[in-house]
Amino acid sequence: MRIKLSAFFLTLLITSGSSFAQSKSGLFALDSTYLPAAYYENLKTDLPIYNGRLFESYPPTVIGTPFLDDAKWHNGAVCFDSIWYKNLSLRYDANDGSLLIEDKQLMPVIMPRQKLSAFYLEHRKFVKLDPSVDKTLTDGFYEVLNETKLPVLILRKKYIRETIDQQQSKIDREFVWISKFYIYKDKRFQPVQSQKDLYTILGMRRSVVAKALRKAHIKFKTNAEDAILTAAQLYNQ
Repeated sequence: MRIKLSAFFLTLLITSGSSFAQSKSGLFALDSTYLPAAYYENLKTDLPIYNGRLFESYPPTVIGTPFLDDAKWHNGAVCFDSIWYKNLSLRYDANDGSLLIEDKQLMPVIMPRQKLSAFYLEHRKFVKLDPSVDKTLTDGFYEVLNETKLPVLILRKKYIRETIDQQQSKIDREFVWISKFYIYKDKRFQPVQSQKDLYTILGMRRSVVAKALRKAHIKFKTNAEDAILTAAQLYNQ
């Protein structure tokens, strides 16, 4: 496993033009190194980040949005084919697992996923991980929520849930979250699917965390993200 992780960090050292290893900025620190401004100015609309296929909207009958939080464009940056690009208008399709960019004609374009290694949406950081890094992981873009001694990552996914409305003889379809949480500890990405998983990872600190969660009225079953982040913050103290 140590060999796999070393290869993973070495790959991202190359693709991001910088270090993805442990530093003062955290385990998943991304040094946003860019090419000379002339490269971006000369290519402009011909930049390779715009060479994707057009995004086709989901049927309007599906309730909710497939995107992360909302359907608005957000300022961001991407590491695409070993080069960083910034000041882009981006949206993340959590149902399809793809990143959209608004091109110069204001059209939504799906960026080729195989060439993306990391991106930012505002101040939120996402990194691409897959089973070659750790067999517990599935292929996707993981948001890095906590970068201290106990890093927390989440694979934010949505799926379309279908329910039968027998009274009106129709099928209702709705975007629903189905996210996966991980904690990076002992050089492994450990899945956190239950409160028991969380306490097992925390080890000797579990009693302190359990007391704090009860005091704050945070329950893993109803608010897993807050429970995990609170636990990580206490562990790091």
